[in-house]
Amino acid sequence: LWVGTMNSQREAAAFRRVSVLSRAFEADLVDIGACKRVTVKCVSERGWKDTDTMKADLQKTGPSLSQWEVDWTHNNGIGACNMVDVELLDGAHHQFLVDCGWDLKEMEPLLVASGTAELLEQRKLDFLFITHEHMDHTWGIQNVLRRCPDIHIKLPADVTQGTLDLLQARSLAPQHVRNDTRHTGQLSLLGPKKWHKHYPGVASSVFNVKFGGIASEQALYFNVADFGVVCLAGCCHMGVPALFARAGQLKSAFPSGARVAGVYVCTWRLLGSSPAISTLPSRCCAPARKSPPITAQVARQHNQPPNPPHQGKWLSTSCSNAKCPSRASRTT
Repeated sequence: LWVGTMNSQREAAAFRRVSVLSRAFEADLVDIGACKRVTVKCVSERGWKDTDTMKADLQKTGPSLSQWEVDWTHNNGIGACNMVDVELLDGAHHQFLVDCGWDLKEMEPLLVASGTAELLEQRKLDFLFITHEHMDHTWGIQNVLRRCPDIHIKLPADVTQGTLDLLQARSLAPQHVRNDTRHTGQLSLLGPKKWHKHYPGVASSVFNVKFGGIASEQALYFNVADFGVVCLAGCCHMGVPALFARAGQLKSAFPSGARVAGVYVCTWRLLGSSPAISTLPSRCCAPARKSPPITAQVARQHNQPPNPPHQGKWLSTSCSNAKCPSRASRTT
């Protein structure tokens, strides 16, 4: 804050001190490089069919109980799954899968319709990135492994034994969780307190999350040239502020140094709103939310408060899930 009595010499000295501190801060930032473009294709974003049923399942079990001990309502699951294409500065493209959904029967036609099934069979996806272990992001693994059993899988390091058993096609409980194809490829367990670089301009970070029997969730960050950092999270159980704060550790590719240019949250659901995204200032970033704001009409139908109006930039896309209630107005 400048006061009117400051003369130009004192102001100049103050600016010099700020400049030195800024350079020192920049030196501590993590440089993951930059990519040219990132494209996210939604395969499925609805974690489950009926929210009231899901709430009832959660209420009777509590947030601390392991998901492997819960008798989830059969045939209520769908799942989250997205395909990512990264274009590097040299024009090369890399594709990978983020999560693999929940219900095998529901996810199968979505994988086919989106072209994901064909890419898996042709071994054109570099790896499967599991954001976290919750059932709507992992229990659809058989649909992936029966097409590409040796796909490289990247998981948080503190993965539970239940998920490891699922990957190895061992006997599981609940009984309706099934995988008959053993994973034979590389399994990378990514630890916390460090950045994991996947391509130039693409890295991930692990957050401590204690919810539903899991210990962590990992998110992806894309440093897009002349645009800034784009964040991609699964359910964002760590919270939007924490997701964005972690982006502040990266050296941004945006000329003015703006940290967060956009956000993509994989699971569309109505258990709660995300006002933090809506209140971000549009002058410094253009956050993009995967689903349209929860309108008053939709909120009344699901007994949820409407989201505040979003002032940032919207980018249009399409959803491959024919059952998605807001498919016609899908945004990302």
